[in-house]
Amino acid sequence: MTSLALIPPHEYALASINKDQTYLFLPQFLGDTDYKEYVKTARNTARWTILDNGAFEGATIDGLDLVSLASYYSIDEVVVPDVLGDAEATLRSLGTLIEDLDPDEWHNRRYAVVVQGTSYDECCSFIDRVVMMKNTYALSGLKTFCIPKHLGKTTYGNEITRSTIRLRLANYIHSKHTDRFEVHFLGAMPNYIGELAHLQTYNVRSVDTSMPYVYALAYEDLPKWKTPPDIERQEGYFDMVFDPHQKALADANVAYLRHVINND
Repeated sequence: MTSLALIPPHEYALASINKDQTYLFLPQFLGDTDYKEYVKTARNTARWTILDNGAFEGATIDGLDLVSLASYYSIDEVVVPDVLGDAEATLRSLGTLIEDLDPDEWHNRRYAVVVQGTSYDECCSFIDRVVMMKNTYALSGLKTFCIPKHLGKTTYGNEITRSTIRLRLANYIHSKHTDRFEVHFLGAMPNYIGELAHLQTYNVRSVDTSMPYVYALAYEDLPKWKTPPDIERQEGYFDMVFDPHQKALADANVAYLRHVINND
C-alpha cells in the first residue's frame, strides 16, 4: 500500500492528522511552537515519519543538524541534503555526511537519498553510485531513495519519457537492487497526475504533496480535471487562511488523491 503524506498550510496541519498515516516534516518550521505541536501529535499515531531536508523550499539544513532534529523529535527517516538538478553535488553532500556522522548513527536511524540527474540513464548511474558508496562504507541505515517531481520537467526526452521517468526509476531500483531499498516520491506532478494510480504497482512506499491545498487555495476542484492545470505553491502558502469554500475543496481534493492512489 502506498501512503499519502500531506504537506498542509499551518492552519490545516492538526486537521490533516489521521491515524496510521505517513508524514513528511519540514525542518525550517521546527522552531515554531504550533508546528512542534503538529509534529508531536502526528508522530504519536504515525505509520512512518520523514524529516525533509528543506531543499525544495530553499532552506537546506546541514546534515548533522537534521540528524539532531530527527533524534530530538523521534522521526524515523532523514532525507540527506541534496542539490536540485545536480547529481555530483548531491553525491558530495552524501559523502560529507558519511565523513561527519558518527557510524553508530547510521545504525540508529534510516536515511533517504534524493535521486538527481538530467536523464533516466544519469539517474540510474546516480543510484548505482550510491549503492556502491553504501557498500564501501557499510551504511546500514541507507534504506530509501527519494525521487523528486522536478525530474518530470528537467530531464531530457519527450513527454512520455518525462512523464514515466519516476515510475521507471522506481522499477529500476527494485529490480536492479532486489528490493534492498524503499522508494518515496517527493511531490506529485499535476501534469502527470495519472502517475499516482500506478504507485502501488511499482512498489512506491509513499508520496508527499501539498497539491490538495494549493489547488483549493486557487478554488480548483481536482476531481473535475483529467490533467489539472500546473499551479505552483502560492507565495506565503504555509501562512494562508482558508475560507469555507476552500476548506471544502481541500477536503475533496485530499479524498480524491487517496482514491487515485488506492485505486478504489
